[in-house]
Amino acid sequence: MNTEGSPGFIRLSVTTIAEVAARAAVHVEGVRDDFERLLKTVELFRGEDALPHGEKVPLETQDLVVRLRITVSASAPSFFLVAQRVQRSVFDALYSRLGIVPSRVHVEVQNVDWSDLDERG
Repeated sequence: MNTEGSPGFIRLSVTTIAEVAARAAVHVEGVRDDFERLLKTVELFRGEDALPHGEKVPLETQDLVVRLRITVSASAPSFFLVAQRVQRSVFDALYSRLGIVPSRVHVEVQNVDWSDLDERG
């Protein structure tokens, strides 16, 4: 969209959006994945349509959905709270760093890392 007075449009690559989402999620306490693993799980959608990594997304897109899968630490007091914090962290990072307001951030707890508990016996 090129509104009156605007010097042009801004589009962001799906890859850039996915990288910001993964970096935001990796710093949440209780997430056990590293950045590279998280990045592989991030998917973006417009409505029901998955967006390929080469796609460019206009900044003003209203129906962007982000989905990512995480591994949580078994020692986290609440898997639900870890997932909720990931949602908030990803949403906030996309808005503050890219100016994107996703319509939804879906977080799936894909795995639990039980090694923390196994080490304690």
